[in-house]
Amino acid sequence: MNLAFKISPALQSRGLDMKDVSERTLLSLEQLEGIESGRYKGYRISTIEMLCEAIGCEPGELFVWQTSDSLMFEHA
Repeated sequence: MNLAFKISPALQSRGLDMKDVSERTLLSLEQLEGIESGRYKGYRISTIEMLCEAIGCEPGELFVWQTSDSLMFEHA
């Protein structure tokens, strides 16, 4: 199993999008999309805190467990 960063569900439940978060943080749209897609690894606590403050969520809302099966389908 892998721990994956998933920002979109937290955004959707609050009526926000990546542009809103980009405007509220120091992160570009490209960086946010890289985090969401899994291209970026090794997140700083300060980045997670910044995202939580911008979205208005708890850290646990930004992560999901992915099984090896779901990873195979995602990268196929």
